[in-house]
Amino acid sequence: MYTENYKDIKPVMTLKEARELLGIGRTKMTELVKNGFISAVKIGRCYRIRREDLIEFLENSMI
Repeated sequence: MYTENYKDIKPVMTLKEARELLGIGRTKMTELVKNGFISAVKIGRCYRIRREDLIEFLENSMI
């Protein structure tokens, strides 16, 4: 699952950082997290996404 292509991605990132990597907007990112397509941990009012969860989403979303 984990390849050299993803070595530059931070181990844990904010929704903003993740959406910038994906090239999507705030609304779409929030929708993906709230609907469980991307796993995230809520700490207080902020979400954090692990690199492994983002990679899993990317690899499972490839058409």
